Amino acid sequence: GGIPPLVALCQYGDSAARANAAQALANLTVNSPENVEAISREGAIRPLVTLLSSRDQKCQDFGACALANHCHYCQEGDAPYNSEEKTS
Repeated sequence: GGIPPLVALCQYGDSAARANAAQALANLTVNSPENVEAISREGAIRPLVTLLSSRDQKCQDFGACALANHCHYCQEGDAPYNSEEKTS
């Protein structure tokens, strides 16, 4: 799986790496409740929320996009919201 490294980059990469990882996560969540669930399970929600307060506009934008895509499926009831999210 490519999702765990993307989650790690959202947390520990430089600004460009965080923005690119968030963009990739956002792309993975388009029309894919399975990926939304996998991303939540891998603990991506907290790092994506943290990106919203980044000084880098791209980090903010792509983090918001990934979260918005995630919330779309949560509203539809197709993916659990944080029910399996890692706590570390």
